[in-house]
Amino acid sequence: MRNFNINSTAISDLSVDGDQVNIQFTSSDKQYTFRAADPSGFVAQLEQVIADPEGSVGSYINRARKSEALVEV
Repeated sequence: MRNFNINSTAISDLSVDGDQVNIQFTSSDKQYTFRAADPSGFVAQLEQVIADPEGSVGSYINRARKSEALVEV
């Protein structure tokens, strides 16, 4: 399992274990589990967003969900 240190107003915790992506949103105490269609691609793009000072992890997760790169399980 890999935990990511993120600075996000929308997401308080994010971890990846294989194709399982666990996300806790700041608006909820509940943790949500998603399946990544392409886990290595998802992580590579996530790392780019985290490294970009203008990047938004919340926006990236939202786009991934809309495109079904992340599907809630």
